[in-house]
Amino acid sequence: MRRVLITAAFSFCALVGVAAQQGGLSLQANPTLQIPLGPTLSEEIQYYTIGGGFSLTGEYAFPSAPRLSADAALQFEYMPLNEADSGLLAFYGGVGAGLRTTLLPRTRAKLVLRGGVSVATGAGEVAALPYVEAATDFDFLLTPALTLGLGVGYKQSFWGADTLYQGIGINLSVGYRLSASGRGATIEYSSAFEPIFPLYYTYYDTHPFGRVVLANNDQEEIRNVRVLLTVPQFMDRPQLCGDYDRILPGDVVEVPVVALFTNSIFEVSEGLKVAGTVSIQYDYLGKTIVDEHPVTLTVQNRNAMTWDDDQKAAAFMTVNHPLIRGYAKNLAATIRDDDLNAFSNEFRIAVGIFSMLEQYGMRYIQDGATPYAQLSESPDSIDQILFPVESLNYKAGDCDDLSILYATLLEAAGIETALITVPGHIYVAFNLGMSRSRAALLFPEIVDMIDLNETVWIPVEVTLVGDGFTQAWAVGAQEWRAASEAGTARIYPVHQAWATYSPVESALQTVLYLPDPAGIVGPYRAEIDRYIDRGLYVAVSEIEQALEERGESAVLRNRLGVTYARYGRLGPAESEFRLALATEPHCPALINLGNVCFVRREFDAAAEYYRQAIDIDPESSLALLGLVRTSYELEQYGELDRYMVQLVALDPTRAEAVSHLGTVGASADRSSAAVGSAIGGWDE
Repeated sequence: MRRVLITAAFSFCALVGVAAQQGGLSLQANPTLQIPLGPTLSEEIQYYTIGGGFSLTGEYAFPSAPRLSADAALQFEYMPLNEADSGLLAFYGGVGAGLRTTLLPRTRAKLVLRGGVSVATGAGEVAALPYVEAATDFDFLLTPALTLGLGVGYKQSFWGADTLYQGIGINLSVGYRLSASGRGATIEYSSAFEPIFPLYYTYYDTHPFGRVVLANNDQEEIRNVRVLLTVPQFMDRPQLCGDYDRILPGDVVEVPVVALFTNSIFEVSEGLKVAGTVSIQYDYLGKTIVDEHPVTLTVQNRNAMTWDDDQKAAAFMTVNHPLIRGYAKNLAATIRDDDLNAFSNEFRIAVGIFSMLEQYGMRYIQDGATPYAQLSESPDSIDQILFPVESLNYKAGDCDDLSILYATLLEAAGIETALITVPGHIYVAFNLGMSRSRAALLFPEIVDMIDLNETVWIPVEVTLVGDGFTQAWAVGAQEWRAASEAGTARIYPVHQAWATYSPVESALQTVLYLPDPAGIVGPYRAEIDRYIDRGLYVAVSEIEQALEERGESAVLRNRLGVTYARYGRLGPAESEFRLALATEPHCPALINLGNVCFVRREFDAAAEYYRQAIDIDPESSLALLGLVRTSYELEQYGELDRYMVQLVALDPTRAEAVSHLGTVGASADRSSAAVGSAIGGWDE
């Protein structure tokens, strides 16, 4: 008997020890009232009378299935013999399995099946006998650790083929949950975090960079669950990542981790690891519990990024850097003041900034350590990108560095840009600020432009800095067409990218000696001249060949004049318009002569040419448009309104374009209108 008891006690202690290490153990002490059901001496007389006992049970709830449990029990019972002074003394050692469910908050029911060995002594005999037991328990949790319960069970002990004892037991229980004694509910925690890129520190406020997984392996629900992240080095206060009213037993929630980092994280110039804490706060059985889990986060350096989303590059465009914004605006103002007004301001400023980069000595150098062509095909690989002031400081960069630099200067000058990606390469496009139909009137190279958002954009291959803007435009257009035909071209407007990846407020300090904006005018004009000469040569040659083949023609002479005018060559344009008129009275040539005078601000002469055109063609909307504009410039507001009435009736679309200049039937607020040297369009 002694050996059996020692073995049972050892098994009980071993199970308790293993369960305690796993953190899912509870212990119960049960005083028991036993009501015998058998065996019987006769049909009316029971062999035993009412007895009692005491048991100690260790229960382990499985973390992966908290409703299931295993237990080990040691029990002592004494059953008096009927009408005798002696009784049956029994020691039980058994193991069992249980199924538990929650009926109400704090109230649980459990069904247990158990079996083992009983050591019984009575009438001077000792025997080790098998037994089985089935019980139902009801527990009420007083605290996370302490339970009070009531149970009823059936037990039967066997003597060979006969029954030694069978009966019903009613017990009270006091339980102590070791897993809840100091930590609250049994919560399984895991976490995973991606590297943090300082450049996107504002991005992480709304976009997760990690996750926390919580599994409620307890037998009770937890309420008011809050998950917070704290990184003291780069955060002013804890960030709430998840907030849940309740998590039921067995439920698993995945919490996306976000953080509002301070801009101090942008000072990280070398990668490092920082310590943080994930706090899990919840209410459990009326008690507020706080579990804290230390985490280690990897922070990359401020120049690092991955190409899983090409739009991320827009965050490097520090348009508000004092040096970048100040210089770009100064250069743009210098270009605007130049009298070369045949082209839009956007085009002229883009050419001027490109010329500045050439004069400054910028050059393209492929990055051997982190080449864009290789890393752009590997979304998880980390690239190192230069900020604009860093590229200017080094006077060199890869295709991504130069594209970011050029686009940043354009944006700082007020010109909208986009990033273009083709397989293994990235470059820039800028918004010309006009529709395709309008651009076709001013630029013969309309096929080299990109339609986007109802305007046209010019692609620029920035790595050709040093070869001239015209060549960079031509190559950029070729690359776009080839990739578009293959279905591999992508274009990302920078303002759209900024909605997700906002640019940082860079505090990078450097001393740079950029070219004097006034000194850029010469190279800028030379580049414009190269562009004009290149375009004129082809266009003029075609028209002159037609003149040789067909003979003198007012239409061809006028077309030749329009070609010169669109490239800003007003002198040759005027000569061709006059040659057209020498051939015959030609309404388009008269309108175009009026345009030449208008650009030169010779408004009286311009009005006279427009009136002569009206005499030839009373329904010429371009001539009427010219008269509206000259009347405004000459402050002849009565004439302006009269011409406006005619233009509205003849061409409402063109009238709408100049509606700010005057109103019909009432005096207009004309002081805010500004026309300058704009014209309605060259008439072919």
